[in-house]
Amino acid sequence: MFAWRLTNIDRTIDVNVNAQKTPVLIKTTENQRLTVQNVYMKYEGNQPVIIGDKNLDENGIMVLKTDAPYVSDKLTDLKVQIWNEALTYLGIPNVAFNKKERMIKDEVQRTQGGVVASRFSRLKAREEACEQINTMFGLDVSVRYNDELDRSFEDVSRETFEESEEGGDFYE
Repeated sequence: MFAWRLTNIDRTIDVNVNAQKTPVLIKTTENQRLTVQNVYMKYEGNQPVIIGDKNLDENGIMVLKTDAPYVSDKLTDLKVQIWNEALTYLGIPNVAFNKKERMIKDEVQRTQGGVVASRFSRLKAREEACEQINTMFGLDVSVRYNDELDRSFEDVSRETFEESEEGGDFYE
């Protein structure tokens, strides 16, 4: 689900950026259709000069601007939100929102509540499955959370936090 949504947003960003370059609708006669398509391909290919031959009927061509709004920056923000939502869903630490000013360490840690809940709800289900497997098959299987990610996140966080003049830890 998250991969599909992220892919959809990326494709929409590409379309929106391209619409900024070519926000036009071209109306022409069927006789000039191929000529206009060839001229447009040169325009789309970023040719600095487009040369039409003497038989090009400029009166038979009408260009209408579509004025597509630029929304790629908003779509990029949405993509970041969905990515953070996916990380939280998977139990991977992330800072799920951006503040213009610095965040204190406690604020960053509070944002991790969803991460921890997601992580341990899945772990609990797997622990219960291990107990059932052990009972049913006489095995001794177990599951544990791999906390290497937590340790690497803590290392990066420790390097990022700095003491403020008031003595609190800040995250930039």
